[in-house]
Amino acid sequence: MTKNADTEHFSEPEPVYSQFEENLRNFLYDVIIFFFNIVINIFFRDVQTRGQHYIPKTGPVIFVAAPHANQFVDPILLITKTNRRIGFLIAQSSMERKWIGRFARALRTIPVIRAQDLAKKGEGKIYLPSPLTDPTLLRGYDTKFLSILKPRYRISLPNKCMAEVETVVSDTEIILKYPFENGLEILTQEGGSTYRYAPFVDQHIVYSKVFNRLNNNRCIGIFPEGGSHDRSTFLPLKAGVTIMALGAMCEYPGLKVTVIPVGLNYFHPNKFRSRAVVEFGKPIDIPQELIDQYKLGGSEKREACSTLLESIYNSLLTVTVTAPDYETLMVVQAARRLYNPLHKKLNYNNTLELTRRLTAGYIAFKDVEEVKNLTTKVIAYNEKLNYYGLRDHQVHTTSLGRYDAFLLLCIRFFYFLLMFIISFPGFIINVPILVINSVYSKKKAREAKAKSTVKINAIDVIATWKILVTLGICPLFYIIYSLIVVYIYTKTSQKPTTILQDINVFIKAFTFIPFISYLSIRFGETGIDLYKSLQPLFLACLPNGRRETEKLRTERLNLQREINNLIDEYGPKLIENFDSIRLVSKSEAEESAAFGEKLDLGEVSLSTRKRIFDNINHRIWRGGNASATEVEDVDDEDDNVSSSSDDDNEESVVHHDGLLKSYRKRLRRRIRETKYNRLDTNNTDVEEYTRKFSKSKRENLIQKLKNEENYNDSDGGLSSYATSFRTKKYN
Repeated sequence: MTKNADTEHFSEPEPVYSQFEENLRNFLYDVIIFFFNIVINIFFRDVQTRGQHYIPKTGPVIFVAAPHANQFVDPILLITKTNRRIGFLIAQSSMERKWIGRFARALRTIPVIRAQDLAKKGEGKIYLPSPLTDPTLLRGYDTKFLSILKPRYRISLPNKCMAEVETVVSDTEIILKYPFENGLEILTQEGGSTYRYAPFVDQHIVYSKVFNRLNNNRCIGIFPEGGSHDRSTFLPLKAGVTIMALGAMCEYPGLKVTVIPVGLNYFHPNKFRSRAVVEFGKPIDIPQELIDQYKLGGSEKREACSTLLESIYNSLLTVTVTAPDYETLMVVQAARRLYNPLHKKLNYNNTLELTRRLTAGYIAFKDVEEVKNLTTKVIAYNEKLNYYGLRDHQVHTTSLGRYDAFLLLCIRFFYFLLMFIISFPGFIINVPILVINSVYSKKKAREAKAKSTVKINAIDVIATWKILVTLGICPLFYIIYSLIVVYIYTKTSQKPTTILQDINVFIKAFTFIPFISYLSIRFGETGIDLYKSLQPLFLACLPNGRRETEKLRTERLNLQREINNLIDEYGPKLIENFDSIRLVSKSEAEESAAFGEKLDLGEVSLSTRKRIFDNINHRIWRGGNASATEVEDVDDEDDNVSSSSDDDNEESVVHHDGLLKSYRKRLRRRIRETKYNRLDTNNTDVEEYTRKFSKSKRENLIQKLKNEENYNDSDGGLSSYATSFRTKKYN
């Protein structure tokens, strides 16, 4: 970085590497990503991906990711879930941190000097003398504008509102290029306002680096919001990404840059062993008209950037879950849980899509009286759940008979004690690490909140610091523990030990202790799931608890019916062809309410109720992806469930059990080989997928399907098979 007489800042030009150096950098990049992939798999219980087939294998790509809700974890998560090497844009202030800077340079990041990182507090206070007649005239008390400001410098207010300096008239008066957008109230208050000033930063070398990488068919990653935050909606998107895309295509005629929106959706971004979904959207097509308009410069260039930025914003909305405020998000999530059928498990992708649609519907019709009344009831229902210490999916578990509930409570408590005993040694090992993690990450969160005006509780930095602190102190503690083991070994040995024996014991201990630590995490989270499942069973055993939970179950069923009726009424008004694309059919919603009544009346077998709400069988050996408190598939003899197809008549589908069992493993292997994460519901994807079958197997498959009750010959029977397969909980 250099600095000229006008205090304009530039980034260092990107060095040129030889082929050997480039291969070495690629190897280092892959090794670091392999390491961080292990870290991500340990920190998160499960990370789902969707839409990976949209990523081109070659050619220049710009990954536009949002929301930026997890600081340094976001780029690592995105990099580990793609098959391309991505160079992210990162703030120069982050590059100056010791370890973060080293990893960032190895991952080919592009440093960006931000004006706010160079901002300083100005002397005196500023105000608007004529806010209505001349909003660009700015004056100050005890200010020294001539010595600290120059044209193109930026002035920011306490609410982060910024304006650009056009002319410095005197030490107490300047002319702005444009007025403050939201600074009228602050600048007209008595005594004026404090301010900060920052020099103009010329980013043309940064853009030059980006253009060069795109021209070399590489990938760029960017968070258009700028900094990380913990809000429920997007921060205003910055236009830099549009300049990168349009500028590269203007700089190198014939270059085709692909812009891919990426949604980073966290269930609990700051919590250890939480879940996340990384969703890649459809590539954004940049028409030639925008490129020609960008070349004209001036207002035409700004208009082209604005058009592309709006397209990027709309694309990001399709791959993320956003809400205007936290309360809206809580209401929508509660409504989604109530609407989701009890007898059907939606995967993470469909859960996010359902949440998006409910959010859009709530925002569109929130002023309708029926929606207002339902919102009040949902909030009251949530408060009752908190009072009883229950979760929504546990409500119907309280319908178990007293004897069955007591028996299940004893079994679960026994397993909980077993998990606690197994995980206790590892828990003791990890206690110091957990305490240091918690204290340090909360301290960093407080510091980040104090420095920012966009963060609410600054939980976006907690996960990052938990990972960084763990990577720093875990090896140290494991070395200490291993030395303690060696010390105990030498003291308890009847004969004097040699140095080689001590080293051997140290190596074994240092290898075994992390393994114990990881096992304690896996068994411990199962124990936590078991502990959470005890509360509804305990209430089901108490006379007073049974009466109160019976009222709660009735209230839930009534809310579920009200939500179904509102969705059936207002859904078609919001979404065209609503019935053909709905994730939960009308018949399924009605069956769900009837199924809930059967649960309450005890007309469903005990084994089915256990599997629906709290199944923990073989949880650890299945890889830990399914929580013990999540809904599981029910037995075929009890569910009699119909799954909605994507055809207009929405015929019910019969489970082809015998056929599915024989082809399940082969289908999974073929889907992995063809890089398909899901079976799309349109015939095009199904046909493309089924080309992988040999002709004889395909004909044999169709012949078997023709004998089934729900055979549909419109596409050779393939859609019937694919739909049947989806109903067996495979996505």
